[in-house]
Formats: sequence, C-alpha cells, structure tokens
Amino acid sequence: MINQQPPRGFNDHFDQRQQIRERLIAFLNFRAQQFGFVALDVPIVENKSVYDKPIGDTTAIRTTDFFSLSSKKEGHELVLRPEFTSGVIRAILKQFGPHNRGTKNFYSSGHCFRYERPQKFRSRQFLQWNLESIWVNDEKNNLLYLFLYHLIQEIFVNSNQKLSMNFNYISWQNAQNIGAIIEKSDLFDKLCLFCQNRFNKKAFYQILDCSDCDKIIQKVKDEINESFEEHNSINSINIFDIFSFASNKTNYQKTLGRGLSYYSGPVFEFGFSSEISNNRWISLIGGGSYLLNCFYDDFRDQKGAGFAIGIDRVCEIQDLSHLSALNLTLQKIKILFVLEKSFSVILNEMQGNPSKIKAFLAIQKYFVQANYQICMDLSGSNPKQISKKKTNQKCDYLLYFDDQFWTNSNAKIHFQNCQKSNDSSELLIFSEIKKWFTNNNSV
Repeated sequence: MINQQPPRGFNDHFDQRQQIRERLIAFLNFRAQQFGFVALDVPIVENKSVYDKPIGDTTAIRTTDFFSLSSKKEGHELVLRPEFTSGVIRAILKQFGPHNRGTKNFYSSGHCFRYERPQKFRSRQFLQWNLESIWVNDEKNNLLYLFLYHLIQEIFVNSNQKLSMNFNYISWQNAQNIGAIIEKSDLFDKLCLFCQNRFNKKAFYQILDCSDCDKIIQKVKDEINESFEEHNSINSINIFDIFSFASNKTNYQKTLGRGLSYYSGPVFEFGFSSEISNNRWISLIGGGSYLLNCFYDDFRDQKGAGFAIGIDRVCEIQDLSHLSALNLTLQKIKILFVLEKSFSVILNEMQGNPSKIKAFLAIQKYFVQANYQICMDLSGSNPKQISKKKTNQKCDYLLYFDDQFWTNSNAKIHFQNCQKSNDSSELLIFSEIKKWFTNNNSV
C-alpha cells in the first residue's frame, strides 16, 4: 500500500496556505525590484564542494544535515541546497569572475533542505527568500539595512508577537572563544552527550543551541561579554540605529552567532520568543556581512552582505492579509536620494537625537509605499558632485539632504527635476508628499 503521508519533516501546502506564501514572495520580489535588485535563480542541486569551504563540518549546518544525491555517473557528490548564499556566490563567480566590477545585488527564492530533527517552526524542507549584495562597502551595506527596515515595517504590521532584533559585530569568533574556554575548564563533562559530540567535532556554535547546556555555559558567555573587545565599527552602530525604529526591542548580543563560518560581522537576527515557540528563540530573518574569500580564495578580501527570510515561519505567526490590498505596480519615475555627508557619519553624529533619522526614514517610506523606483547614494556628495550623480544614476528626480537638514528643524529638502521637462510630475509629487505626511503625522 502506498504511504499517503509525506516524509517526516516535509509538508503539503494547500489553497489558502499556499496563496499566503505566494503573496509574501510576490511582495518581496516587487520591493526588491523597486530598490534595483535583480532576480537570480540558482539550482536546487549543487556540487557538495560548493559548501565545503563556507560551511564545512564545524558550523550549524553539518555534513550530516545534507540531503546527498551520490551518483557514480557524476563522479562527485551532489546535495540539495541547505542555504542560498553559497550557490549565489558560485553563480556570480562563474558569471562575472572574481574581480570587483561594481556592486551586484540579487534576490532569490525557493526551497532549501536540511536533515534536522523536525519540530515546530523547523522542517526539513523550508521555503526561503534570499537577498545578497556582492562587492560592497559599508555604505552599500547601509542600503541593504534600509531596505530590510522598510520590509519589516510593512510585513509585521500589528504583529501579535513581541518581535526583537538581536545583532552582534563578530559571531564566529565568539563561538570559538566559548569553545576554547570550555576546553580549558571542567565544564566539558557537564555537557550532554549530544553537545560533547558536537564539541569533539569543533562545532562550537551548536552548543549554544542546546538550552540545557547553554545554561551551563552562561557563565562563559558572561565572561566573553566582559572580556571581548568592544566593537568600534560605525557600520554596526548603523544596524542598531536603523532597526531600533523597526522593532519593539533591539539588543546588542556579543554571544549571538549565525552559525556559518563565512560571517565576519556584523550579523543580526529578527525574531521572537513566546509560548507558541515554547519560549525558544525563533529567527524569522537573519543575515550579516561576510568576506567573499570565505567562499573562494580568488576573491581575496572583498566583501558581501545579505539576509534570508523564512517564508514558512513568517506565514505561521503573522497575518499577511494586508499585503493582498497593496498595489504592486512599479512607477516609471525613479527617485535618487543623495546625502551631503555619508549615512554612517550622520548616524554617528545623531546619537541621542534620532528625530531627523526618523524623518529621513519617513520620507523614504512615502516613496517606497508609493511604488517609486528607489536609488540611494549614501556615501556623501557635495553640491558640485550632484550633476555627475544624476547622470550616472539616470534618475528622474533627486532629493538632496544637505548638512542643514540634520541640524536645522526648519531646513528644507532640495528637490530637483533631473530631466528638465515641463511636465506636472514635480508638482504632483510635492502635492502627494504633503498630503501623505499630513495624513500620517510622520514629520
């Protein structure tokens, strides 16, 4: 007799449930296109060698977690992808080569597979939406974080869960520090047999996943919090500032780890812990910055950043009916945001006075929700450089935020028509902005 049940850890998704998943992915794809990200589809099957260096056997994804497809004809081992980033980096290396050719921004979605113990909010097959920015600097990272900020604002409207954002500057090194301290103490014998086995495999990060053993080594975590060198990255401050507006609670956790060795910091997780998860931390969105040479030596010390959204988890805890009412038609008008000072410097200078940052985010929110094409130059530009920016970006309108905007409560935003046409678009946009801010009491 045919077994009508799906394999353990796999699920069927009918009608309404499937429509919700498709609606969320359609929304994410649209917003990504609006910010200039490009679609990329990578194979669901990869050569296992793609994951050997970035994942190996000492991270949260162990070799035993792979779904292997060994084939004598192929002559090498194939696996179902456990995550997107490694496959995306492989595809970019193949298409563009290892040398810096300007930032590349890609979004992808599809199923991932991990042979883990099935439990609530964790299946062996899960739907994921992924975004990666390759060859980035700190200001390009800020664009990624601003984009994520607006996604969180729209998706998690009136959430029933107390959501929070946890972030850290370096994750993998922290996990290694914890492992080193355990190795020099008598704590090893107090760990459960499962975590002792993990420790022997040098999977330090996974010990943090076991609630009982995590309590045992809480003292070690506290020691690391006291002794670990304080981060001084302006960019990690940016994450904290931006996301503090998007969640009920924002935490800096030195013991936070993403569990993949390619992360070099900063890293973050957006999620919740409540009764429906048995008070376990459930990550809905997670990501961070990484070095490209953690994937392939050809990249040298170039950087990338990205994040992934667990589609099934979000659909499980969040009412997404509001997304069905959104108009997902992209405006033909492209708006370019330009700052006189870099966004990193501005955030650093505005510590303790976030009102102007909130105003800046609110202005962005208007253009995002009005479906204008969004382009941001966050590196800092003086007035003499603006004409070059307009030419390079081929924008229709430019919003210039000079130094006065951040310091003077009555300062105005400089709004320019880049096409020098005589149409009524400029007046229409100004009218729409004024009406929107009046109704939303945002600024």
